[in-house]
Amino acid sequence: MTTRAIVAMAFVWVLVDPAAGYAQRAPAPVSRRGVRGFFDAGTVWVSSAESFEAVTGRASTTTLGGGVQITNIWRGVFVQADLARATMSGERLFVHEGQRFALDIPVHITMMPFDVTVGYRFVLGRGRVIPYAGAGLGIFAYREESPFAAPGDDVDERFRSWHVAGGVEVPIMRWLSAGAELRYRAVPDALGNGGISEVLNESDAGGTAVRVRIAVGR
Repeated sequence: MTTRAIVAMAFVWVLVDPAAGYAQRAPAPVSRRGVRGFFDAGTVWVSSAESFEAVTGRASTTTLGGGVQITNIWRGVFVQADLARATMSGERLFVHEGQRFALDIPVHITMMPFDVTVGYRFVLGRGRVIPYAGAGLGIFAYREESPFAAPGDDVDERFRSWHVAGGVEVPIMRWLSAGAELRYRAVPDALGNGGISEVLNESDAGGTAVRVRIAVGR
């Protein structure tokens, strides 16, 4: 987990906290099983930072996603499935004897993680916020595309991943809530089989994401 992610999470907490007074007046969360849909947006910092910086000039990008959550399966236990998408653009590199040479060939990178999470919502009566934590497994789709690419240059792969997450949500009204989440995802051995990532000995395509979320449902 990077220092930038921790600082960003603290900043999001400060943004959410002013709504606490209103949240206290919102109806207390029900204990019946419910279904919610959600949309989230945020920033992801990739784990293989040097490799992505060499190709795209940066190690972070915007992530957008959404999913479905089943709440109160047993007390505060929930299960959710969600899909996110992040993109980055840069140019391909040729590496020879440790030297990097830009090829002036555009490359577009798309990352689409699908995660299944089991977690627990700490519903404490009519508290200001509802913290939660969870962990799970997923499938990470990774794609590199270039115009007029030679055979074998483009990449379209799927990898297994695991993640841990934690966050807070603020009830706004009976069927609406807002929140923020910090999620760390590991995608081991997805990179490092050639190119700049092999030279830099970086293999993890995962990263740390900070997201804000709007959920509809109970």
